[in-house]
Amino acid sequence: MEEEKKHIQDELKELRRLVIQFDGGISRHPFVGYDKPRDFILTTIKNYQDTTGVQVESGATRMIPMGVQVVGGNIREALNIRTFREILFTLRCEKNLPPQPVVIAKELAKSNLTRILSELHEGGAPFYFRLEIRGNMPLDKKSAFAKKLAAEIEQRTRHFLVNSTEHYEVELRLVQNRNGGFYPCVKLFTIPMKRFAYRKYTTASSMHPSLAALLTELASNWLTERAKVLDAFCGTGTLLMERMYALPVRTAYALDIFGDAIQGARENAGIAHMNINFVQRSFFEFEHEQKFHEIWADFPVRGKKTKEELDEYYRLFFEKVRQLLTERGRIFCLAMRTA
Repeated sequence: MEEEKKHIQDELKELRRLVIQFDGGISRHPFVGYDKPRDFILTTIKNYQDTTGVQVESGATRMIPMGVQVVGGNIREALNIRTFREILFTLRCEKNLPPQPVVIAKELAKSNLTRILSELHEGGAPFYFRLEIRGNMPLDKKSAFAKKLAAEIEQRTRHFLVNSTEHYEVELRLVQNRNGGFYPCVKLFTIPMKRFAYRKYTTASSMHPSLAALLTELASNWLTERAKVLDAFCGTGTLLMERMYALPVRTAYALDIFGDAIQGARENAGIAHMNINFVQRSFFEFEHEQKFHEIWADFPVRGKKTKEELDEYYRLFFEKVRQLLTERGRIFCLAMRTA
């Protein structure tokens, strides 16, 4: 009986995939839930929850390991905050779900999950979803666990939620805790995210824009309005552009030795309507007749450099900075990133 049920589920899943493919994908539900108070989490970089928390204007906030938990918050206001990474909606259900697909599906179906999706969107069921299981579960067990859980969720929500690993608009995320239980939350791909719309071109080493926004927020008390600003290793321009969003500058220069990165940065700056002078040149070879009030540097990954080589690299960097920085100028650096 169980084997027959599994066979039917697999056939239905394949049939659904073919229908979606034939129709050219799914039609996403328009998001309309901007103004009614909601409960959500703004995920942040570890140990920097407060930097985002103080920017939340509506609702009660609490710092948690994932970021900032907001109760009764305003989504429209939250989307203007640049320092968070993701917005996740919390559910009214057990927060420590046991690693049992049937139990988890039952709890999710009893929760306010379907009501949230209906209230936040125009249009009715089905909503296509994917599962994101975060924890230490071995890959083979995670795959079997997710497959069974997805089928149970479909059944218990009476196909209000339909699983689709390629075409989806909802992510049901389960975050495993130290005791093996799961914390449930929801990520919506239906919310138009415009904070970093300029970021069209990236490379594997590009800084995440929420990190760049965090760095400029942390440095905000030392920024100079109408400053002359230089980014020593600009990549695709994210850090410098977030600096310019934080406070207007007089002139902006950006350096990088990689042509593809510089070209991508030019394109990104064009989208953002920012006037930046991009130069494909090593920072150590750059010369300019005027000095800068601020020099920003996201140092390249250490790689295979020895400690002695790294010390020499930094020595040369700060020696060069003395030539380019004004007497009371400031240096803003991010060092030792591994990725």
